[in-house]
Amino acid sequence: MKNSIKNVCVCSIIIGLIAIAEAQSGNILLAKYNKKEGQTLAFYADNGTLSKCPKWNGEDNIPLLPQKAVSIAKEWLLRRTQDKETPSVDSLTIQTASRVENCWFYTVFFTTLNRDNKGSVVPLNNAVVVLFDGTVVEPIVEKENILSTNVKSEVQSNNSTNAK
Repeated sequence: MKNSIKNVCVCSIIIGLIAIAEAQSGNILLAKYNKKEGQTLAFYADNGTLSKCPKWNGEDNIPLLPQKAVSIAKEWLLRRTQDKETPSVDSLTIQTASRVENCWFYTVFFTTLNRDNKGSVVPLNNAVVVLFDGTVVEPIVEKENILSTNVKSEVQSNNSTNAK
């Protein structure tokens, strides 16, 4: 029982410190997603940007239609991929931005097909965050999965050995 209380206290302190750090930096974490490729993508927006976005109370007409958010996200993604094939939409979510009243955003999840260095088609999962004013939030790669990187290196090493 004492350990449970101690763990709750430690978690509360950590959450509080994160909130203080975010408030000091002016950035608010909107979302964080783990990609199948082993990366963790984080989406931050500053408080000023979020406070300027159109507000929505969940009941009135939505300021940015889902179709428009998907269109904006597709355009953004196509500008950043090597292949110009249309990405397929896997899902669409709508969420509130923490600590900014009535501020919402979409996350559009895509699967895109890219070619590796040998010309093979590789499916990649991508998330695109779109604010209600149509702004796309640039993702930050917070970490690479070490296991994923090691496996990739080992596979490449084996492939080059087998090719000899």
